[in-house]
Amino acid sequence: MAAAALAVILVSGVTDAREKVKTVDYNTYKCRDMNLIWKGNDQRHQRWTQEQFVPNVSHLFSDGHRDWTFDGFIFLESAAENGATFYPSLGVMGKRSDWQWWMDQLFERGVSLDALDKCIDSLKTEIGEPPFRHKILLGIPAPCPKTVDWGEVDGKVIDMSNPDDATLATKWFIDEMVARYHAQNYKNIDLIGLYWIDEDMCNTGDMAARVEPLVHAHDLDYCWIPYFNARGIGAWRDWGFDMVWIQPGYLFNKGQSPLRLKDAMDYARGLGFGMELEMERSSLFGMPESTHSKVREYVDWFENAGVWDRSGVAYYTGTDALNYMAKSTDPEDHELMDRLFNIIVKRRSNPKLIKE
Repeated sequence: MAAAALAVILVSGVTDAREKVKTVDYNTYKCRDMNLIWKGNDQRHQRWTQEQFVPNVSHLFSDGHRDWTFDGFIFLESAAENGATFYPSLGVMGKRSDWQWWMDQLFERGVSLDALDKCIDSLKTEIGEPPFRHKILLGIPAPCPKTVDWGEVDGKVIDMSNPDDATLATKWFIDEMVARYHAQNYKNIDLIGLYWIDEDMCNTGDMAARVEPLVHAHDLDYCWIPYFNARGIGAWRDWGFDMVWIQPGYLFNKGQSPLRLKDAMDYARGLGFGMELEMERSSLFGMPESTHSKVREYVDWFENAGVWDRSGVAYYTGTDALNYMAKSTDPEDHELMDRLFNIIVKRRSNPKLIKE
Protein backbone atom coordinates (compact mmCIF):
# COMPACT_ATOMS: atom_id res chain seq x y z
CA MET A 1 0.00 0.00 0.00
CA ALA A 2 1.24 3.52 -0.80
CA ALA A 3 2.55 5.69 2.03
CA ALA A 4 -0.24 8.27 1.54
CA ALA A 5 -2.95 5.63 1.89
CA LEU A 6 -1.35 4.22 5.00
CA ALA A 7 -1.12 7.71 6.46
CA VAL A 8 -4.89 8.06 6.04
CA ILE A 9 -5.38 4.79 7.93
CA LEU A 10 -3.16 6.02 10.75
CA VAL A 11 -5.27 9.13 11.14
CA SER A 12 -8.64 7.41 10.76
CA GLY A 13 -7.91 4.94 13.56
CA VAL A 14 -9.18 1.47 14.32
CA THR A 15 -12.93 1.68 13.84
CA ASP A 16 -13.06 2.23 10.07
CA ALA A 17 -10.58 -0.56 9.39
CA ARG A 18 -12.47 -2.93 11.67
CA GLU A 19 -15.72 -2.19 9.84
CA LYS A 20 -14.00 -2.78 6.53
CA VAL A 21 -12.53 -6.15 7.52
CA LYS A 22 -15.61 -7.45 9.38
CA THR A 23 -13.69 -10.27 11.02
CA VAL A 24 -15.81 -12.05 13.60
CA ASP A 25 -13.39 -14.24 15.50
CA TYR A 26 -9.88 -14.58 16.89
CA ASN A 27 -7.00 -15.66 14.71
CA THR A 28 -4.78 -18.71 14.94
CA TYR A 29 -1.19 -19.26 13.88
CA LYS A 30 1.40 -21.96 13.24
CA CYS A 31 2.03 -22.01 17.00
CA ARG A 32 -0.67 -22.21 19.60
CA ASP A 33 1.29 -20.60 22.42
CA MET A 34 4.13 -18.10 21.81
CA ASN A 35 6.28 -17.01 24.76
CA LEU A 36 8.14 -13.69 24.46
CA ILE A 37 11.86 -13.91 25.29
CA TRP A 38 13.38 -10.52 26.09
CA LYS A 39 17.03 -11.12 25.34
CA GLY A 40 20.10 -8.93 25.14
CA ASN A 41 19.97 -5.98 27.52
CA ASP A 42 22.04 -6.85 30.62
CA GLN A 43 19.76 -4.66 32.75
CA ARG A 44 17.29 -7.53 32.55
CA HIS A 45 19.64 -9.75 34.59
CA GLN A 46 18.79 -12.72 32.43
CA ARG A 47 21.37 -14.37 30.20
CA TRP A 48 18.96 -17.02 28.98
CA THR A 49 21.11 -20.02 29.66
CA GLN A 50 19.96 -23.58 29.15
CA GLU A 51 18.94 -23.78 32.83
CA GLN A 52 16.97 -20.52 32.63
CA PHE A 53 14.97 -21.84 29.70
CA VAL A 54 13.73 -24.94 31.57
CA PRO A 55 10.62 -23.30 33.18
CA ASN A 56 9.82 -21.66 29.83
CA VAL A 57 10.06 -24.84 27.78
CA SER A 58 8.44 -27.18 30.30
CA HIS A 59 6.43 -27.13 33.53
CA LEU A 60 6.90 -29.26 36.64
CA PHE A 61 3.39 -29.89 37.92
CA SER A 62 2.59 -30.21 41.61
CA ASP A 63 2.01 -33.95 41.24
CA GLY A 64 5.64 -34.37 40.18
CA HIS A 65 5.32 -34.87 36.42
CA ARG A 66 6.88 -32.53 33.86
CA ASP A 67 5.45 -31.72 30.43
CA TRP A 68 6.23 -29.56 27.42
CA THR A 69 4.52 -26.17 27.35
CA PHE A 70 5.01 -23.37 24.78
CA ASP A 71 5.44 -24.47 21.19
CA GLY A 72 6.84 -21.12 20.05
CA PHE A 73 9.15 -18.31 21.20
CA ILE A 74 9.58 -14.71 20.05
CA PHE A 75 13.07 -13.30 20.66
CA LEU A 76 12.99 -9.52 20.98
CA GLU A 77 14.65 -6.60 22.72
CA SER A 78 13.89 -2.89 23.13
CA ALA A 79 17.41 -1.50 23.68
CA ALA A 80 21.07 -2.32 23.30
CA GLU A 81 23.45 -2.62 26.24
CA ASN A 82 24.56 1.00 25.76
CA GLY A 83 20.97 2.26 25.99
CA ALA A 84 20.43 2.87 22.28
CA THR A 85 16.90 1.76 21.47
CA PHE A 86 15.11 -0.22 18.78
CA TYR A 87 11.83 1.70 19.17
CA PRO A 88 11.61 5.09 17.38
CA SER A 89 9.90 6.71 20.37
CA LEU A 90 12.37 5.74 23.08
CA GLY A 91 15.22 8.26 22.98
CA VAL A 92 18.63 7.68 21.37
CA MET A 93 18.10 5.33 18.46
CA GLY A 94 20.30 2.36 17.66
CA LYS A 95 22.81 2.52 14.82
CA ARG A 96 24.30 -0.28 12.74
CA SER A 97 26.64 -1.29 15.57
CA ASP A 98 23.65 -1.64 17.92
CA TRP A 99 21.66 -3.69 15.42
CA GLN A 100 24.72 -5.87 14.98
CA TRP A 101 25.01 -6.21 18.77
CA TRP A 102 21.41 -7.43 18.96
CA MET A 103 22.07 -10.01 16.25
CA ASP A 104 25.19 -11.18 18.05
CA GLN A 105 23.14 -11.66 21.24
CA LEU A 106 20.82 -14.03 19.42
CA PHE A 107 23.60 -16.26 18.13
CA GLU A 108 26.00 -16.24 21.09
CA ARG A 109 27.08 -19.76 22.02
CA GLY A 110 25.71 -21.14 25.29
CA VAL A 111 22.83 -18.68 25.58
CA SER A 112 19.77 -17.50 23.67
CA LEU A 113 18.89 -19.65 20.61
CA ASP A 114 21.75 -22.07 21.25
CA ALA A 115 20.65 -22.55 24.86
CA LEU A 116 17.01 -23.05 23.85
CA ASP A 117 17.99 -25.71 21.33
CA LYS A 118 20.12 -27.53 23.91
CA CYS A 119 17.48 -27.20 26.63
CA ILE A 120 14.90 -28.93 24.44
CA ASP A 121 17.39 -31.67 23.63
CA SER A 122 18.20 -32.21 27.31
CA LEU A 123 14.55 -32.33 28.42
CA LYS A 124 13.81 -35.10 25.93
CA THR A 125 15.55 -37.55 28.28
CA GLU A 126 13.00 -36.73 31.00
CA ILE A 127 9.83 -35.99 29.05
CA GLY A 128 10.33 -37.79 25.77
CA GLU A 129 10.05 -36.32 22.28
CA PRO A 130 7.82 -33.24 22.12
CA PRO A 131 4.62 -33.73 20.12
CA PHE A 132 5.49 -30.68 18.02
CA ARG A 133 8.47 -28.82 16.60
CA HIS A 134 9.42 -25.71 18.59
CA LYS A 135 9.20 -22.62 16.38
CA ILE A 136 10.76 -19.19 16.74
CA LEU A 137 10.31 -15.62 15.57
CA LEU A 138 13.22 -13.14 15.63
CA GLY A 139 12.81 -9.41 16.23
CA ILE A 140 13.59 -6.70 13.65
CA PRO A 141 14.59 -3.25 14.98
CA ALA A 142 12.38 -0.50 13.59
CA PRO A 143 14.20 2.09 11.43
CA CYS A 144 13.89 5.59 12.92
CA PRO A 145 13.67 8.50 10.44
CA LYS A 146 15.60 10.71 12.91
CA THR A 147 18.75 8.57 12.62
CA VAL A 148 20.71 10.30 9.87
CA ASP A 149 24.08 8.70 10.75
CA TRP A 150 23.09 5.05 11.18
CA GLY A 151 26.18 3.58 9.50
CA GLU A 152 27.01 2.01 6.15
CA VAL A 153 25.81 -0.89 3.99
CA ASP A 154 28.17 -1.94 1.21
CA GLY A 155 29.96 1.41 1.43
CA LYS A 156 26.76 3.48 1.29
CA VAL A 157 26.18 5.86 4.20
CA ILE A 158 22.66 5.26 5.53
CA ASP A 159 20.37 8.17 6.34
CA MET A 160 17.24 6.69 7.93
CA SER A 161 15.21 9.76 6.98
CA ASN A 162 15.48 8.43 3.42
CA PRO A 163 13.04 5.49 3.14
CA ASP A 164 15.17 3.83 0.47
CA ASP A 165 18.20 3.95 2.78
CA ALA A 166 16.14 2.61 5.68
CA THR A 167 14.90 -0.24 3.49
CA LEU A 168 18.45 -1.09 2.42
CA ALA A 169 19.64 -1.17 6.05
CA THR A 170 16.75 -3.40 7.10
CA LYS A 171 17.36 -5.73 4.16
CA TRP A 172 21.01 -6.06 5.25
CA PHE A 173 19.89 -6.94 8.79
CA ILE A 174 17.26 -9.48 7.71
CA ASP A 175 19.48 -11.20 5.14
CA GLU A 176 22.38 -11.44 7.61
CA MET A 177 20.22 -12.70 10.47
CA VAL A 178 18.51 -15.37 8.36
CA ALA A 179 21.86 -16.53 6.96
CA ARG A 180 23.30 -16.80 10.47
CA TYR A 181 20.31 -18.81 11.64
CA HIS A 182 20.68 -21.34 8.83
CA ALA A 183 24.41 -21.64 9.48
CA GLN A 184 23.76 -22.90 13.03
CA ASN A 185 21.92 -26.11 12.04
CA TYR A 186 19.84 -26.19 15.22
CA LYS A 187 18.34 -29.59 15.97
CA ASN A 188 15.13 -28.64 17.75
CA ILE A 189 13.98 -25.17 16.68
CA ASP A 190 12.62 -23.87 13.39
CA LEU A 191 12.65 -20.22 12.30
CA ILE A 192 9.21 -19.49 10.86
CA GLY A 193 9.04 -15.71 10.90
CA LEU A 194 10.33 -12.27 11.82
CA TYR A 195 8.79 -9.91 14.34
CA TRP A 196 8.31 -6.13 13.99
CA ILE A 197 9.55 -4.88 17.37
CA ASP A 198 7.86 -1.45 17.39
CA GLU A 199 4.43 -1.56 19.03
CA ASP A 200 2.66 1.15 17.01
CA MET A 201 2.97 2.92 13.68
CA CYS A 202 3.41 6.49 14.93
CA ASN A 203 7.02 7.17 13.97
CA THR A 204 8.11 5.02 11.04
CA GLY A 205 5.90 6.15 8.14
CA ASP A 206 5.30 3.24 5.77
CA MET A 207 8.46 1.34 6.77
CA ALA A 208 6.56 -1.67 8.12
CA ALA A 209 4.98 -2.12 4.68
CA ARG A 210 8.35 -1.67 2.98
CA VAL A 211 9.83 -4.41 5.19
CA GLU A 212 7.10 -6.94 4.36
CA PRO A 213 8.54 -8.10 1.00
CA LEU A 214 12.00 -8.37 2.57
CA VAL A 215 10.61 -10.86 5.10
CA HIS A 216 8.49 -12.81 2.65
CA ALA A 217 11.44 -13.09 0.25
CA HIS A 218 12.86 -15.59 2.76
CA ASP A 219 9.56 -17.51 2.88
CA LEU A 220 9.06 -16.35 6.47
CA ASP A 221 6.02 -14.92 8.24
CA TYR A 222 5.78 -11.31 9.36
CA CYS A 223 4.29 -10.83 12.84
CA TRP A 224 3.40 -8.03 15.28
CA ILE A 225 2.06 -7.41 18.81
CA PRO A 226 0.75 -3.82 19.12
CA TYR A 227 -0.43 -2.34 22.39
CA PHE A 228 -4.12 -1.75 23.01
CA ASN A 229 -5.54 0.95 20.71
CA ALA A 230 -2.17 1.58 19.00
CA ARG A 231 -2.31 3.82 15.96
CA GLY A 232 -2.27 1.80 12.76
CA ILE A 233 -3.60 -1.31 14.48
CA GLY A 234 -6.59 -1.70 12.19
CA ALA A 235 -4.48 -1.67 9.03
CA TRP A 236 -2.48 -4.76 9.93
CA ARG A 237 -3.19 -6.50 6.65
CA ASP A 238 -2.08 -3.41 4.73
CA TRP A 239 1.22 -3.38 6.63
CA GLY A 240 1.68 -6.94 5.37
CA PHE A 241 1.53 -8.86 8.66
CA ASP A 242 0.63 -12.53 8.61
CA MET A 243 -0.25 -12.72 12.31
CA VAL A 244 -1.00 -10.17 15.01
CA TRP A 245 -1.65 -10.64 18.71
CA ILE A 246 -3.00 -7.75 20.82
CA GLN A 247 -1.68 -6.57 24.19
CA PRO A 248 -4.59 -5.92 26.56
CA GLY A 249 -2.33 -3.87 28.86
CA TYR A 250 -4.54 -4.73 31.84
CA LEU A 251 -1.69 -5.96 34.04
CA PHE A 252 0.21 -2.68 34.15
CA ASN A 253 -2.42 -0.11 35.21
CA LYS A 254 -3.28 -0.34 38.88
CA GLY A 255 -6.69 1.27 38.49
CA GLN A 256 -7.63 -0.42 35.22
CA SER A 257 -11.04 -2.09 35.12
CA PRO A 258 -11.05 -5.77 34.08
CA LEU A 259 -13.42 -4.65 31.33
CA ARG A 260 -10.21 -3.79 29.48
CA LEU A 261 -9.89 -7.54 28.90
CA LYS A 262 -13.34 -7.59 27.31
CA ASP A 263 -12.46 -4.59 25.14
CA ALA A 264 -9.24 -6.25 24.00
CA MET A 265 -11.04 -9.48 23.17
CA ASP A 266 -13.69 -7.56 21.22
CA TYR A 267 -10.87 -5.90 19.24
CA ALA A 268 -9.23 -9.25 18.62
CA ARG A 269 -12.43 -10.80 17.28
CA GLY A 270 -13.28 -7.73 15.22
CA LEU A 271 -9.85 -7.38 13.65
CA GLY A 272 -8.79 -11.02 13.41
CA PHE A 273 -6.07 -11.02 16.09
CA GLY A 274 -4.77 -13.49 18.59
CA MET A 275 -4.61 -12.51 22.28
CA GLU A 276 -1.72 -11.85 24.64
CA LEU A 277 -1.67 -12.93 28.29
CA GLU A 278 0.51 -10.73 30.48
CA MET A 279 2.43 -11.45 33.69
CA GLU A 280 5.74 -10.42 35.22
CA ARG A 281 7.69 -10.81 38.45
CA SER A 282 5.11 -8.66 40.25
CA SER A 283 2.61 -11.46 39.56
CA LEU A 284 4.14 -13.60 42.31
CA PHE A 285 1.58 -14.01 45.08
CA GLY A 286 3.90 -12.70 47.79
CA MET A 287 5.12 -9.57 45.99
CA PRO A 288 4.19 -6.11 47.32
CA GLU A 289 1.18 -4.84 45.33
CA SER A 290 1.07 -8.23 43.64
CA THR A 291 -0.66 -8.58 40.26
CA HIS A 292 -1.28 -12.28 40.93
CA SER A 293 -5.07 -11.83 40.96
CA LYS A 294 -4.92 -10.04 37.61
CA VAL A 295 -3.22 -13.03 35.98
CA ARG A 296 -6.06 -15.18 37.30
CA GLU A 297 -8.47 -12.77 35.66
CA TYR A 298 -6.72 -13.17 32.30
CA VAL A 299 -7.10 -16.94 32.57
CA ASP A 300 -10.76 -16.67 33.64
CA TRP A 301 -11.78 -14.10 31.05
CA PHE A 302 -9.98 -15.98 28.27
CA GLU A 303 -11.85 -19.12 29.30
CA ASN A 304 -15.24 -17.42 29.39
CA ALA A 305 -14.73 -15.72 26.02
CA GLY A 306 -13.50 -18.82 24.19
CA VAL A 307 -9.92 -17.60 23.75
CA TRP A 308 -8.42 -20.89 24.90
CA ASP A 309 -10.56 -22.79 22.40
CA ARG A 310 -10.31 -20.51 19.36
CA SER A 311 -7.28 -18.20 19.51
CA GLY A 312 -3.56 -18.21 19.14
CA VAL A 313 -2.07 -16.80 22.37
CA ALA A 314 1.16 -14.93 23.02
CA TYR A 315 2.57 -14.62 26.55
CA TYR A 316 4.37 -11.60 27.97
CA THR A 317 6.17 -12.98 31.03
CA GLY A 318 8.52 -10.07 31.69
CA THR A 319 12.15 -11.05 31.81
CA ASP A 320 11.96 -13.91 34.24
CA ALA A 321 8.46 -14.35 35.71
CA LEU A 322 8.27 -18.06 34.97
CA ASN A 323 11.66 -18.71 36.55
CA TYR A 324 10.51 -16.99 39.72
CA MET A 325 7.17 -18.80 39.65
CA ALA A 326 9.00 -22.13 39.42
CA LYS A 327 11.09 -21.26 42.49
CA SER A 328 8.22 -19.79 44.52
CA THR A 329 7.35 -21.30 47.89
CA ASP A 330 3.78 -19.95 47.78
CA PRO A 331 1.23 -22.67 46.92
CA GLU A 332 -0.92 -20.01 45.24
CA ASP A 333 1.74 -19.52 42.59
CA HIS A 334 2.01 -23.23 41.86
CA GLU A 335 -1.75 -23.63 41.73
CA LEU A 336 -2.06 -20.80 39.19
CA MET A 337 0.80 -22.09 37.04
CA ASP A 338 -0.56 -25.65 37.15
CA ARG A 339 -3.89 -24.32 35.94
CA LEU A 340 -2.37 -22.24 33.14
CA PHE A 341 -0.06 -24.96 31.88
CA ASN A 342 -2.80 -27.60 32.07
CA ILE A 343 -4.74 -25.35 29.69
CA ILE A 344 -1.71 -25.05 27.39
CA VAL A 345 -1.18 -28.83 27.38
CA LYS A 346 -4.87 -29.39 26.64
CA ARG A 347 -4.73 -26.92 23.74
CA ARG A 348 -2.35 -29.29 21.93
CA SER A 349 -5.25 -31.66 21.28
CA ASN A 350 -7.28 -28.98 19.46
CA PRO A 351 -6.36 -29.13 15.74
CA LYS A 352 -8.29 -25.90 15.05
CA LEU A 353 -5.61 -23.93 16.90
CA ILE A 354 -2.91 -24.64 14.32
CA LYS A 355 -2.93 -22.84 10.98
CA GLU A 356 -1.02 -24.77 8.35
